Amino acid sequence: RPHFIAYDYKALPALGPHFARTLGLPVLAWTVKDAGTWDRIKPYADNLIFEGFRPPLPEMAETHA
Repeated sequence: RPHFIAYDYKALPALGPHFARTLGLPVLAWTVKDAGTWDRIKPYADNLIFEGFRPPLPEMAETHA
């Protein structure tokens, strides 16, 4: 059984990842290259595989929101 699903962010939202998340399987979006893209797809993915930028750490996002 897989521990997560990695999905091309350009294809999100999609039925497959949505179904996986309803079963409790995390979805990772790949390869996100900027913060704006991550902000747009956050509702559809649990985490990201990134390149070329540093996404904020969760504790930083909570204290700076």
